[in-house]
Amino acid sequence: MKKFTLVLLLAVLAASLVSAQDIKIGGVGPVTGEAATFGVSTKNGMTMAVEEWNAKGGVFGGRKAKLIFEDDKGDPAEGATVYTKLIQQDGVVAIVGTVMSKVTLAGAPIAQANGIPMISPTSTNEKVTLVGDYIFRACFIDPF
Repeated sequence: MKKFTLVLLLAVLAASLVSAQDIKIGGVGPVTGEAATFGVSTKNGMTMAVEEWNAKGGVFGGRKAKLIFEDDKGDPAEGATVYTKLIQQDGVVAIVGTVMSKVTLAGAPIAQANGIPMISPTSTNEKVTLVGDYIFRACFIDPF
């Protein structure tokens, strides 16, 4: 977790040096489909966190954080599509998500290839963090 925090802070700091705009953070989760309850909870938690940061004056010298959340529908192909969109079109500096290992395994290589730190709150598949040094998890793994 310390490594993720360092990578995330460096990414956000680098973004803050480039411009004075909002710091864009991507969120990915299933807000429709069978696993929607998990994605909605993730989105709500991220929204609350961003609102708290901004209410306390923002981050890195008063810059506002902006959450851009995408629905992966619990589908790996859709997950890969939204990871690509968040990185290439929206310009996020980090991604939180997704909540399903099969979708995380589709999106993680995209984040890794683009040097975007990504953390999954609940992807328990052991292979998730083996994708690379920009990919993290905040939970136990399946063998546990």
